[in-house]
Amino acid sequence: TEIRSMSKPDTAPFHQPIKWWRQIRFRAALAMVGLSFLISGSVLVTNLIASRIEVLQRFQQRVETIAGTGAVAISGDDMEIIEFQLDYLTDEFQLARSLLERIRRHNELTREEIYVLRPVPGDDPLLTEFVVMTAEQPFISNRYMIREENRQAFLRALNDGEITSTEIYESDVGEWISGYAPIRNSFGDIVAVLEVDAKVDR
Repeated sequence: TEIRSMSKPDTAPFHQPIKWWRQIRFRAALAMVGLSFLISGSVLVTNLIASRIEVLQRFQQRVETIAGTGAVAISGDDMEIIEFQLDYLTDEFQLARSLLERIRRHNELTREEIYVLRPVPGDDPLLTEFVVMTAEQPFISNRYMIREENRQAFLRALNDGEITSTEIYESDVGEWISGYAPIRNSFGDIVAVLEVDAKVDR
């Protein structure tokens, strides 16, 4: 019987190294994938920043408009008369409160988002007291220190007579923007500031 020798199949092709041009093409593909992810990430970050700026500008315009139009309607002479808690019974307080209440309702503000402040007599203009508010229980003359993030905008309204607003800032109850407008007496002196707050993440 003739026995034929069977040759083993040639497995060499499965162990040959990858051609150099295939390695380059593979690396180029990986580089393109990485570049596409980088570009996508950059676009996403850019869009987020643009969206944040748009929100900031929209809310700044809102609070400045409300504060500016409200402040010119408030009598600075009346603000100088209101000093003590019992002054909530006076016509001056009730008139100013009714005005703030109309502004609040028209602009869908909460009772805590619109009020009149004035500096407490002394050396620190950032130490203020409440004059008029829409809260059911008035707190005339209660002290309030302007928060650090709002000080520049507040002082520009108080000292320079500008209608101003803050950047977005955080409190323990969310993100806010505040607007300020000066209130003048009949002599043109700035005697108080109307503050309007807007909750950005409402």
